Amino acid sequence: LMNPQPEFAESGFQSVLDFTALCAKTIPETTITAVETPEVNLDKLRKLAGRLGAAFRVRPLIKSPREQ
Repeated sequence: LMNPQPEFAESGFQSVLDFTALCAKTIPETTITAVETPEVNLDKLRKLAGRLGAAFRVRPLIKSPREQ
């Protein structure tokens, strides 16, 4: 999902949204997660999760030992 091939980007994203909404209707504990990085709009994702009926959780970015 992070960097899909251009020909799959739009349909792939919509498929993930559809799948998430279906899961949220069937599985009450459905949660969307995102890694906290500067380029991720967490507020926008939180709202999207709510519209899909899913919970939302932010995960911290864990850097590899070489990056620290």
